[in-house]
Amino acid sequence: EAPLQKSKAVDFPLAGTGSIHHSETGSVARLHRMAMGLLLLLAVLYGSLLPFRFEPTRLKHANLQQNLLRVHAIPAEDLVVNTAVYAVLGAGLFLCRKRRNAVTAAMVIATCAGLSLAVEVLQSLMPQRVSSCTDVLLNTAGAMIGVMLITVFSSSSLRIKRAIIREY
Repeated sequence: EAPLQKSKAVDFPLAGTGSIHHSETGSVARLHRMAMGLLLLLAVLYGSLLPFRFEPTRLKHANLQQNLLRVHAIPAEDLVVNTAVYAVLGAGLFLCRKRRNAVTAAMVIATCAGLSLAVEVLQSLMPQRVSSCTDVLLNTAGAMIGVMLITVFSSSSLRIKRAIIREY
């Protein structure tokens, strides 16, 4: 008799729907990574646009090109906050990716830059906010820092693991 083979399929019950059948647990991990990345993006978007007081009529009067090309001095605390928030976002999105290489890093940084630009355009519609390219540049730099930190610490931890394995 041939031994029974265990299936790699896994059932994940959902409330009221029976179950979802996955052929690999990797697809569940991918779903979790995607959900985490989406939550990070939404949290940054939410925090960047508070309070929500849009005035679409400002679009007629707003000169987006002039506003976005404005470079202004920003307080040190804004510099730290903008950079730190996007460093966390960049690091988080980079960690959400299974493959962490130069292409993935570029995609994450471009995504963060695009989100930052979108936020600045939306902020130009808000009477209490000022949009500028300085914020976009700081946010993009923050995303780069986050990606670099993950790359450095991942490489360091890998070297440490290899050294420990060689010792034993």
